[in-house]
Amino acid sequence: VSRFSSIWSIPVFTTGGMNAAFFQKNSEYRLLTCMGANYQQFGNFFKHLLDEYSWHHVSFIYDSHSAESGRGMSMCEFTLGQTFSMLGGFKNGNISHIPFDAEKSNRSTYLELLEKSSSQSRVIAVCAPSTVLRSILLTADDLGMLSTGDLVFFNVDLFINDWELYKPWNYPTETVQENQRAKRAFKSVLTISSFSD
Repeated sequence: VSRFSSIWSIPVFTTGGMNAAFFQKNSEYRLLTCMGANYQQFGNFFKHLLDEYSWHHVSFIYDSHSAESGRGMSMCEFTLGQTFSMLGGFKNGNISHIPFDAEKSNRSTYLELLEKSSSQSRVIAVCAPSTVLRSILLTADDLGMLSTGDLVFFNVDLFINDWELYKPWNYPTETVQENQRAKRAFKSVLTISSFSD
């Protein structure tokens, strides 16, 4: 609709359209008004955070839909992709992005992701559904990555809908001990969320 709006000369207002392309007013989106936040705002925030602590070696691990799914890019891919670009993208050898399909992943996938990212970076930003994040963190804990202080983990959580109920470490089907271990793992992670009251 927004593409045709410029042909029809009809303005469109939306709370969506968070990609930077929609903010280019000399394009086919010139009559589109986006009233919400955008991915560039997250990129600016994350870049400022990295600059503040002089962190330069960063890996972005994120859920990415497979090409055959036909679902296009995921929210994680849009969010961390914008940040990756703002930090220099492929021209910056200090950053890497490591996409994976959360629906087809397992412990061996998480081992591979963590080993690759920790060999390249000191900061690891993960964007994935909380069930997958929990498994990644437990794998990182098994590898001793959370207790050394050598790595900084960020959870870029785009899926929180209620902070009161937010306990991603607690699974009713797991043992109390395993849930406590997951809770300790989550305490080692800095969570960034767009949630607001």
